[in-house]
Amino acid sequence: MENVNPSYFLHGQKRKLFEVMEDKEFRTLRELESLTGILQTSISSNLRILKSKTEYVSGINKRKNQEGLFEYQLVPVEGHS
Repeated sequence: MENVNPSYFLHGQKRKLFEVMEDKEFRTLRELESLTGILQTSISSNLRILKSKTEYVSGINKRKNQEGLFEYQLVPVEGHS
């Protein structure tokens, strides 16, 4: 996978989330918190921003896992994954 350098369009928490999620794996908020050190409420807010405010993310997929927890997957814009 070609890595996108987000340093010129993302900073702070959004950059951390992008870097962790650019592998397109589904993760729960708890898993993302563990990987990034960002609180779950901030992760949720930053995912909404990533989805709507960046030209490199076409969407965020969401599904429920077997435990009933939501998992999230970053979908990069074609050509940036």
